[in-house]
Parts: sequence; C-alpha cells; structure tokens
Amino acid sequence: MHVSIIAGSLDLTGAGSNISLDILARTLTEYGHNVEVITIDPTGSNALTYDTPYSVSTISELVRKKHISSLFNSREFKLLEGKSDIFHIFDPIFAPIFGYYRYLGGSVPVVCRLNSYTMFCSNTMMMDGNCHKNCSTIDRVRHSESSTGSKVFKSPLFLISSLSIPDVVNSIDKFFAQSPSVKNIYEETGIDPQKIKVITNFYDPDFGEPNTERKVDFERDCFNVLYVGRVKEKKGVDLLLDASQHSEFDLTIDIVGDGEARASLETQAKSLSIGDNINFHGWVDHDDLKNYYGQSNLFVQPSRWVEPSGRALLEAMQYNCPAVVSNIGGPPWIVGNAGLVFEKNNSKDLANKIDLLYKNKEKYKDLRRKCSSRIDGFNPEKIIREIEEEYISATSNGY
Repeated sequence: MHVSIIAGSLDLTGAGSNISLDILARTLTEYGHNVEVITIDPTGSNALTYDTPYSVSTISELVRKKHISSLFNSREFKLLEGKSDIFHIFDPIFAPIFGYYRYLGGSVPVVCRLNSYTMFCSNTMMMDGNCHKNCSTIDRVRHSESSTGSKVFKSPLFLISSLSIPDVVNSIDKFFAQSPSVKNIYEETGIDPQKIKVITNFYDPDFGEPNTERKVDFERDCFNVLYVGRVKEKKGVDLLLDASQHSEFDLTIDIVGDGEARASLETQAKSLSIGDNINFHGWVDHDDLKNYYGQSNLFVQPSRWVEPSGRALLEAMQYNCPAVVSNIGGPPWIVGNAGLVFEKNNSKDLANKIDLLYKNKEKYKDLRRKCSSRIDGFNPEKIIREIEEEYISATSNGY
C-alpha cells in the first residue's frame, strides 16, 4: 500500500512528534508499505540526520495557493493523489483541509492522527480538560497568544475551524486518538465517535540498551529524578522543583530539554536548598537519552495541561524507570500500573508520591517490574497491525 503521511515538517534533530513521525514511517516501510512523508512548510525546514528508508517531499502548492479547492486541481496534488492509496494526516491542524478534500468527493481515503488539539484550540496552555466544551470563536481569538493585529487576521480562520468540525472534518474516514482522554475530548468537540479509535504511539525497539544503570541507594537518602521534554510553563517543571522542598529526602533532579521557562527555572533552582543537585542539560541527542533513563530512579511528568500522550513515558518504561504523572490527559493511561498519579498543580502531592516510593522499597521494585509488562502494550507489531486494519477498512468500505 502506498501511504502518504502528511505533516508540517520533519526535523530529526528535534524530539517528540518528529521522532514519532520517523518511527511510524520507518516501521510501516519495514512492514512492506511504500511510505512517503509529505511535508507542508513554507520555510522548507526538513532536517534529516540519516538516509531514511522512506521518501520525503514537500507540497509547495499548498503554501502558494490562496484557495484550497484550486490546490486539489493542481498538477502537483493530482500526481500525489494518483499514486496514494491512503492519506495519513499526522497533525490534526491539517484535518480541515483534507476533510474538505473528502467532502468534495476526493477519491483517496483519509485517516487522521489526533495527537494535539490544534484543530480547534488556539492556546493549548489554557486547556483544563473541560474548557473545550464551551469554547466559542470569540474565546479562541481572545485566548490566542498572537499579537492584536494577527488575532484580527486569524479571526476568520478560527470561525472556519469552528464551523468545519461537524461536517467537513467528519468527512475524514478514520481518526487515531493517542489516548482515551484525546478520544473523549474530540468526541465532545463534534467528531463522530464511530470514526475514532484509540491507536497510540509505539515504542522504538531500536532505541537501544542503556550503557549504565544507577541503582537506588536507600542508605544515602537520595532519589535520582528525571524530566525529559520541553521546558515550558504548561509542562509544570516548576512543580517538580517545588516538590523537592516538600520531600523528606534529598533529590537529584536532571532536567533534559529546553524552552522559554528555562531561565526562570534556573533562578528558582538557585534559591532552593538542593539547588546544587538540580541539573539543566538542555537538548541532547535523542540516542543519548537512553543513558539518562538508565541512570535515573524515577521519571516525573508534571504537566498542567491535557497532555495527549508522551513518548518520553514509553522510553522511560523501556528502561524500567517508573513514572509519577499528573492526573490529567493521557499520561495516567500510558503508565497504567507502572507508575503513580498525583493531583495536577499540587507539588506537595507530587512530593508525597515520590516519598512513598522511596519509603516503600517493595512498591518501588514492583513498579519497576511492571514497566516491562506495561510497555508490551505499546509493542510496534501490535499497533502497526491495528493501523493496517484501519487502512484496509478505509480503503475497502466504499470510501
């Protein structure tokens, strides 16, 4: 099957969704599919770090065309349409475009990965798990972080996105939600529940083995805690630093990642009693992350927002590193019985959960063992087969 994956860009020097896109395209190729990643980015910012087994190209017409309907009649798109058996939308921000394509009678089935809320939300930082139920176009304009002039310019786009979900977007054949939480949210925004299936990320079997593994020194009263991800306010890294002050034990905290909140967090760390034990590593090469996971006793994902899923959680479990996550979004489902959940925005509760695992050695060891069984649920063979089943269903049922 010729699978055309539609994405904004592919930057293999990055992390998160870029890594997930590469793993998806690579694994589909390994399973015998002819995969092409089609990027839609006016800056042409694709960055490949190796000779990918799948092809990568850009739809320049989509950037230049003022009217989407004229895009579908362009020579460039017709060539893409002619060779594609299915369009796999990797970022839901493109769902209205390809929903419109199917709405107009486009012949190639379309499936869409629901890994973010960009289809309907102008500021995901403000999402609390309930706000999307009553979010109006005016709210989207007001909540947008864009400048006043840009808000005025984008107002018609916010209106179109609001109106497009019931009919145009539901013309898409299948939706792959990254977690049950994402599925519920999209159902509540008007996506047909019958078209949504929870098909999440899978772990990368090539991620490798850690070079070293740091054991817990229960005699030294010190826990090695790891955070991997963007360093932004909505990620809640400041809660982890606050928790270190409420913990009964000394914590060594490694923060891997970068972002606009790093400077303020570094200032916060200097004011803490364990400031010397807090290490900011910035962005590191993805392949080097395995050493951080292998040398850590505990992984913490303290998000404030409705995180759809989390590749870092899968990577942590690959190295039997239990996780403590906030009780919002997809992470509680991802970790399952291989981690603990704390109340979002509550650094004292986070500290209590960390201390619980330190005090209860058997509980900690039990979670480490459960990481192995939990990660099996994200086996690439299992999830690729689920994706293939949905491809077959979309292409054989009159779509």
